[in-house]
Amino acid sequence: MRLYREGSRSITWMQGAMLCVEGLRNPFLGELVSVETPEGTWRGEVVGLKDSSCKVHLFDGVSGLRSEVATVWLEGCLPGPLVSERLQGVQVNGFGEVDGQKSFLGEHLPLERPLPPLLSRKLPSRPFETGRGALDLFFPLFMGQVMGLGLSPGLPGEAFLPGLLKDLRIVDGIKPPLTVLAAIGRSRNEASRLISVLREDPDFGEALLVLSSETASASERCATIKTALTVAEYFAFSLERDVVLVALDMEAHEAARRERAEEQGQTPSGTEEAFARLSERCGCRVDTEGTLTFLPVFSCQGRGASPLMEATKSLMQGCWIWNSTGRGSFSLDLENSCSSLISRTGRNVTFTGHRLVADQLRASYLRRRAVRGSTQEDAFIARFDRVFLRARRRFSLARTESVAWRLLTKLPSEELVFLTEPLRRKVQMNKTSSRDDGLLF
Repeated sequence: MRLYREGSRSITWMQGAMLCVEGLRNPFLGELVSVETPEGTWRGEVVGLKDSSCKVHLFDGVSGLRSEVATVWLEGCLPGPLVSERLQGVQVNGFGEVDGQKSFLGEHLPLERPLPPLLSRKLPSRPFETGRGALDLFFPLFMGQVMGLGLSPGLPGEAFLPGLLKDLRIVDGIKPPLTVLAAIGRSRNEASRLISVLREDPDFGEALLVLSSETASASERCATIKTALTVAEYFAFSLERDVVLVALDMEAHEAARRERAEEQGQTPSGTEEAFARLSERCGCRVDTEGTLTFLPVFSCQGRGASPLMEATKSLMQGCWIWNSTGRGSFSLDLENSCSSLISRTGRNVTFTGHRLVADQLRASYLRRRAVRGSTQEDAFIARFDRVFLRARRRFSLARTESVAWRLLTKLPSEELVFLTEPLRRKVQMNKTSSRDDGLLF
């Protein structure tokens, strides 16, 4: 970082959001720049170097900028937020500023950071308890997992996500996870709704909101998720907190990324490459107890995953998809949702036979929904819907396990093809000793 600012008044040309400056000493790519005139200050970054000139991209364009009275200053640092524990419970813009200023002291961290070495990473091993039986049983979320969230049209993330995040619990944990929410390019109504929910609920007292409006520059909208990720990394891997990072939504980020590249006259990097540079900074590491769970939100246009979600699915460890069922109600898509980390469930993690029980119930439900046969089949579907897809109260993991075993007793023995012999015997024992419980069914 420079101890003093280098400046120049030699602007040779301006076009769109770009300008060319001569006479700056030793600028470097990505360096922050401020352009000062009597009318105000413009901010930007160095995006090109050639001989003694450098190309600068202004975040808000050159409209109103008079080159003859402008001074271009090098700030001596890369874009990035100042981070400290004081960020908890704070709302900042896409550049990590409060009211346009970095108004607290802290450590400056650049937005673009090297990916952690492969040998420093480890697989997630501790599950969350979401309070939703269908998620905990069929598509469990682990601390440090990258889990995509697909929301159907009409299901606003501002209304849906706070309820989901509020119910997240760390199994056998002392402190709840810290929520960092990146809201990208939101309208005024969406932003107001999100702020009111987060700030009026005491459960989100420590949550950090990184918010950019739909009228913000492409650079700020593009930086929003990177600012949130940089802050989340600091809390997870420097302060050893368990952090949940939510990006609302990835379509807005992708649009901003392409718009910014167009302003700079560049070709944007591929979608998968850009997503990988975000997701691979999350997870668990061998040298710290902190974890960083990443929940990127995608806007689906119909049933199933969105095109952007499909393009990045191989880089995630699962996805939850909610589809509209009409009349303003939504249900979890059991057919298209998945979690690759369900293989890490079982004894000493969740419960014995977790994956086999989940596979059996899910397969039986989907088959019966497709066939729609006898009254018995319809009764099983109704019970399944009631306890897993339409349950309105929070289920603990122990309660979810109990309900799953009870529901298995409603299946004929010859249908239990996914279960091992010891698990079948347990189902048979439950059949002979249990009665229908109105609270469950």
